[in-house]
Amino acid sequence: MLLDLRIRDLAIIDDLRLGFGQGFNVISGETGAGKSIILHALGLALGGRASADVVRAGADAAHVEATFEPGAEALSLLDEQGIVSEPGEAMVLRRVVSAAGRSRSFVNGSTVTAATLRGLGVHLVDYASQHESAVLLNEARHREILDRFAGQAPLLERVRSQVEAMRTARAELERLRESESRRQAELELARYQREELEEAAPVLGEEVELERELAVLQQAEQLRDAVTRAERSLYSGAGAAIDQVGGALAGIGPFAELDDEMEQIRTQIQEAHYALEDSARALSRVAGRLHEDPLRVEELEERRELLRTLKRKHRTDEAGLVARLAELTADIDRLGDASERADGLAAQVEELAATAAAAGDELTRTRREAGDRMAARVAAALEQLAMGGASFQVAVEPDPAGLGVDGADVVVFRLSANPGEPARPLAKVASGGELSRVLLALKEVMQDRGYAGSFVLDEIDSGVGGSTADVVGRKLEALAGQRQLIVITHLPQIAARANTHLVVGKREREGRTRVWAERLSEEARVDELARMVAGDRHTDRSRALAGEMLQGSSARTGRDGVVE
Repeated sequence: MLLDLRIRDLAIIDDLRLGFGQGFNVISGETGAGKSIILHALGLALGGRASADVVRAGADAAHVEATFEPGAEALSLLDEQGIVSEPGEAMVLRRVVSAAGRSRSFVNGSTVTAATLRGLGVHLVDYASQHESAVLLNEARHREILDRFAGQAPLLERVRSQVEAMRTARAELERLRESESRRQAELELARYQREELEEAAPVLGEEVELERELAVLQQAEQLRDAVTRAERSLYSGAGAAIDQVGGALAGIGPFAELDDEMEQIRTQIQEAHYALEDSARALSRVAGRLHEDPLRVEELEERRELLRTLKRKHRTDEAGLVARLAELTADIDRLGDASERADGLAAQVEELAATAAAAGDELTRTRREAGDRMAARVAAALEQLAMGGASFQVAVEPDPAGLGVDGADVVVFRLSANPGEPARPLAKVASGGELSRVLLALKEVMQDRGYAGSFVLDEIDSGVGGSTADVVGRKLEALAGQRQLIVITHLPQIAARANTHLVVGKREREGRTRVWAERLSEEARVDELARMVAGDRHTDRSRALAGEMLQGSSARTGRDGVVE
């Protein structure tokens, strides 16, 4: 419940304080007196948009402070923010807007964000104005209103999550199918490259051996000549080294047994003789196999060029070619599995679609059931608002777009204001007064679907007058029996039923316009109601009528006094 609203340096308000009571509170005053500024100030305290142009000319900053008696939900939200507030203690929301356009927000003296104020506002104040009637003309909002009435949040969240899961899987399936031709091309290329590498069969270290063999073959004649000469020098030629070593061995052989050192030398010469023989035989073998082989050279050169081509093609080295073969095999397996994944995903999409459709059907069913209940309750409320012959319908129809995150339905509120006339969409048949009464009926029906302790109505009696105004007043009085009601009105029939009546006006002081507000005594209320009945030139007759209105209304409570 809103207890107190303090406003300083906001627009044309220099310093204003308004106290509110339980039950039915009314704010009246001439058009342009500043009532809208008061509501704007309350909106700022609840986290509304702030800008520099709200600051009173010449002031450094605008200040708004709203004091509430909070409910359990607001206290719980404060606890989540780490702000201590005990049950029974008042909650003070404060907003400061500087002339530079910057704003600061506070709750019980603790700095918070404007978003925190907005979160608290949901639990503190429910707001409706004549402009909210436009919501009723926007059929896109009818579904939202019905779902709130039905308490559909859990089911709606289930539908949304299932539809989103279905859409995600469907998008992935479409992506796979759209890339099928590209995938096939990649698969064919990978298979070709793997076959090419498998046929080439690169081996680590192969290039070194290949280059060595090529070098030998390309110089075969020169090598054979060198090897032959070496063999002759060692063994078969005139004056060969082995003959010289044999002569030395024969010369010292008879004397080797006479001296140990000589024996050792003879042994070393003998070993050299054997080594020369082995080397000569090896040279003979090498010379025997060293010959020109153009075909082998061509074969080796082709192999070398193949390996070079593959390295350039795959942009890698010899080791990379070996690794690339394994990579291509993995790619082929992955690409080959894509078709199977697409088939599995298609089955998953069907399953998700069926699950989402079932949830959507359940949502449609509960909407239709809730729509019937809502229509009956709104019709009953309209009957109490002097629209007894009216017919109100909540039509739940298939959405041409099909199942979406909000279900598969279009919801349309329809009204027949006169008996015998077919019910048609509100936008096509409702007058301003009828819209105001439909809005009030909906607010009554929806009041137990919200958490706010205060209900603020800004001139929703637009288009209402005469006996209908008295009916609306009685309805508002009944609503005020269940929670605090703050109503801005120009109708005396409504104002007369309030427990607390505030009047707002403007006066000039020290060359500047200032807004004032006063909580009216019973006698002052008669004057204000008379003004509302007859304007500034009210007469004894209008005062008498105003007195009758007050006497005929329900018992009221409230303090007298000025709250300027």
